[in-house]
Amino acid sequence: MYLSGCLNVPLLRAFIDVGRSYGSVYRSFRRIMYAVERYVRRYWRVSGDVEVDEVYVNAGLKGRGNHSRIILLGRGPRCRGLRAGRGRGGWDKDVIPVFTIIGRDGHEVYIPSRDVRGETIARIASRHIEAGSRIYTDSFPSYSILQGIGYRHEYVNHSMGEYVRGDSVQISIFAHLPVLAA
Repeated sequence: MYLSGCLNVPLLRAFIDVGRSYGSVYRSFRRIMYAVERYVRRYWRVSGDVEVDEVYVNAGLKGRGNHSRIILLGRGPRCRGLRAGRGRGGWDKDVIPVFTIIGRDGHEVYIPSRDVRGETIARIASRHIEAGSRIYTDSFPSYSILQGIGYRHEYVNHSMGEYVRGDSVQISIFAHLPVLAA
């Protein structure tokens, strides 16, 4: 694992050098990757200038092949022609909101959520963004809670045609959307 992680050696080369089967090297490498990811999710927080926005992803999971996964989610399957209804997406509408938190230093966090209420946004911000950071968002009303919980909050109003305010506020989340489509 040292070969793969620290020395940037491909996994195929690592299993040859270590003298173990590809499967065992792969499983060990995957365990280490998950441990690092858990550590980063728990202890790494974005700080400084941070952009936050939400995107809505179709939940999918139609058909018999996903039956067991749908049961684990605790909701009914998505059927053909399901209409999401009015308003923002949500867990019950099969259009899941995913909050994207991007620090100006390049650190990115993607958090799927059940809803887009202010309390949910406050909980996500407190877990993933350092207190006192400057947060740039759009003018979605649920983001207004950020100012009251210790963040410097600046926003742009897309409905007024505003996407950049001066040199400081610029929401560039959409450059990162191909990551969610993959």
